[in-house]
Amino acid sequence: MKRRIATMVCAVAAMFIICPALSAQVSEKDHIEVVGRAEKKVKPDEIILNIVIDESDIQRNRTLNNLEKKIVDKLKQLDIDVQKDFVVNDLSSNLQKYLLKKDDNLMRKEYELTTSSAQQAAQVMIALGELGVSKITVSSVNCSNIEEQRREVSIMAIKDAKARATELTAAIGQEIGKAIYIYEVEYGYARQNTRMMKNALILEESALEDTYISNLDFEDIIVEGRVNVRFELK
Repeated sequence: MKRRIATMVCAVAAMFIICPALSAQVSEKDHIEVVGRAEKKVKPDEIILNIVIDESDIQRNRTLNNLEKKIVDKLKQLDIDVQKDFVVNDLSSNLQKYLLKKDDNLMRKEYELTTSSAQQAAQVMIALGELGVSKITVSSVNCSNIEEQRREVSIMAIKDAKARATELTAAIGQEIGKAIYIYEVEYGYARQNTRMMKNALILEESALEDTYISNLDFEDIIVEGRVNVRFELK
């Protein structure tokens, strides 16, 4: 029994001695390490609008709830799925105010609306402006398939790394072998300014023209990727 334990101890000790040696051997292999980079511009297709209505938006003998119904009707006319894309923000505080007042004349309501383009966002602003709603801002600009775009950019980045390594080694008469180390840097994406071209969110008389609306757009989202790759040298 003692002899078996002694043998196991020796085996474990040998592993501790051999493993660092193997690790050092791998790390000391002739190699080249490069950084691959890539970026891609994508069109935003999720423009999130923040809409606020309060007592300043209602006329005499009207309530916020009545105005809300008119807003919903307007959005439906613009072929917006209000069940999916139109939600109430800060429901808890609104509910508290409702319970305190015991009627439907809430002091304030806040909503979040998802639109698919700058043109649709502008159409919403104009339509709600006709109802007297003026407190509309762009809260964010996103891309619905951003994860797919990130994966594509990462693939572009690793191809760029291979091309760089191939070019550098060819300059000294060598070739690269297989990749022995790959590290993807979390680069994410950079959202551009959440503004519409020309007058940003200010709706002027010219904004009522169809030609003006068709020219509105948001800046592209830039998706960036970076990959560190180590290749063996043949």
